Amino acid sequence: GDNNPLPTAGLSPGGGGGRGEDGTSTSASGANGQVIITMLICDDAILTLSSATGTDAQTVCRNTALTNITYTVGGSATGATVSGLPTGVTGTYNAGVVTISGTPTQTGTFNYMLPTSGTPSSCTETSAMGTIVVDITPPTVICRNVSVNLNAVGTASITATQVDNGSSDACGIASRGINSNSFTCANLGPNTVTLTVTDGSGNTSTCTA
Repeated sequence: GDNNPLPTAGLSPGGGGGRGEDGTSTSASGANGQVIITMLICDDAILTLSSATGTDAQTVCRNTALTNITYTVGGSATGATVSGLPTGVTGTYNAGVVTISGTPTQTGTFNYMLPTSGTPSSCTETSAMGTIVVDITPPTVICRNVSVNLNAVGTASITATQVDNGSSDACGIASRGINSNSFTCANLGPNTVTLTVTDGSGNTSTCTA
């Protein structure tokens, strides 16, 4: 058998020390020419996306709940914080899991950062990042021409629905409006009308008829 076991930190005569709670080993000075080997063992922070693949790169409508994003925190890390989230969305840490959830009330592109914390100084923290896009795409607006006849008193009116020829948006149409809906004898002939369509996230588009 092997009669020359490997030296272990802090166990040789004249030595001391041992393993610290943070995963590092310590040692003391040797004696009688002995060599004391000190090993540094780190349990670096680990951060793993634990929700479905792609949840860390979402596109959602304003005022629509986000699909929860979760990360598992491991290694020697004891916490994590999230920054860069849209209004209405929060990140919380509990029992080794970070959960990003909520209903965004602010449109735009939000690149969030998620660094770990609590790892001993001799070890390495880690971080993750992701993107939440809260609908920034305006609706597709389509107009059509409308012909109306003046009534007996010389007036006529139209609605935005009459001018709209099938406008659409992934987040739904919230409202339609036109800049002019009443006409008189003074308006005989072609008249330009502007249709404004607003989607569920507050984005707008216009067209003319």
